[in-house]
Amino acid sequence: MSRAKTAIFVFLATLALLGCKAKSPSPEGPSLAPDFVLPSIEGQEKSLADFRGKPLMLHFWATWCPPCQEEMPTFQKLYEELGPSGFTIVAINVGESPEEVKKFVKEKGLTFPVLLDSKGEVANRYRVRGLPTTYWIDPSGKIVDLTIGGPLPEDFILENLSKIGVKR
Repeated sequence: MSRAKTAIFVFLATLALLGCKAKSPSPEGPSLAPDFVLPSIEGQEKSLADFRGKPLMLHFWATWCPPCQEEMPTFQKLYEELGPSGFTIVAINVGESPEEVKKFVKEKGLTFPVLLDSKGEVANRYRVRGLPTTYWIDPSGKIVDLTIGGPLPEDFILENLSKIGVKR
């Protein structure tokens, strides 16, 4: 592993181990979420525009991140419950191989879209400073809020989903 990758890994691992659930201030007025194109774990190219028109929880994560591991079952439960009403979760894995991510997704039984940001370019565009990081995006594609850290409890997720038009 190169020095830069090692430094990034250590930095992100340290943030993940802190497990803090820091709520960032809302962006100054809703801004349009930057579009991107990434491969899914199935090998299909997906863009943010593919999910436009739906309330979206855009979640940056990694398999080695303890808070990320802990919150995935809650995400799956809510996706199964609320997904039929139009809500979706898009989980963007940062910096890991497709094989590692596929194994994790299979073990956890995740059915929501999982995309691969192997070089961290989309995470950089979204200014992700630590994992997990979650963006709450309304159906028009505007970022309503963001949350840094985790694990996110169900009531906290539901509160943020209500901000983007999702009702239980």
